[in-house]
Amino acid sequence: MKRARAVILESMQTRAAYLSDHEHRIRFVYTPKHCSWLNPIEVWFSILDKHVLRRGNFISKEDLREKIQRYIPYSNRHFAKVWKWSAIKTKQIEALIAKVMRIEGVLPPSEDEKMVA
Repeated sequence: MKRARAVILESMQTRAAYLSDHEHRIRFVYTPKHCSWLNPIEVWFSILDKHVLRRGNFISKEDLREKIQRYIPYSNRHFAKVWKWSAIKTKQIEALIAKVMRIEGVLPPSEDEKMVA
């Protein structure tokens, strides 16, 4: 049986070295919080909490389940909207990745960043 390998990235140097080494099988993907596909779901659960759970008086788990199940079609009829996803161009994604890597210390600062510093 193979043992799992644990890595502790204590400093910016060890983090930069680990992230720049392409020999390991782990690939880190940076997903900014504001880009998460979970955000619409989190919003929906917040609305469910506000409309049903906080104001609710439930006598049992079954009662809670029933009220949530009744709220779903109501929410779909009155509040649901088509989610409009937008895509950014590959160059913008590459620029964002490069910026994150510069922040992490994997890449040297850009010319613009050198002028600001």
